[in-house]
Amino acid sequence: PRTDLFPRDSWGIAGYSSPEAALVSAIWSMKEGNPRSYLDSLAPSEQQRIAQVWQNKSEGELAEKHKNDVASISGIRVVNREDVSPGEVVMNVLLEGPNRVERIRMNQVGQDWKFGGFIREQTTP
Repeated sequence: PRTDLFPRDSWGIAGYSSPEAALVSAIWSMKEGNPRSYLDSLAPSEQQRIAQVWQNKSEGELAEKHKNDVASISGIRVVNREDVSPGEVVMNVLLEGPNRVERIRMNQVGQDWKFGGFIREQTTP
């Protein structure tokens, strides 16, 4: 049976064979302060977006930011998942600690699953 709860101390390089594994791999890279490994866990469109965001930052700055971003997260729980289309899954993920639910997109790239980014509600001014 697949696991839906990933406590912080279980995070590691889980590979990319499923959306859940890819999510854990991405979050582990952040906890370890490893921006390069984080980039590897992203879908191509998200890689491009992040590369632009990161343009003027050093690897050290990025590592620090990533560590801070996940410092308060004690675990991640996949609440539910929807198959949006072949090769795309949207998951609602509870970040334990901050107790915040995020909608995230996972994309299949070849045989691998990759993190496709957070889905933010479009707010119109």
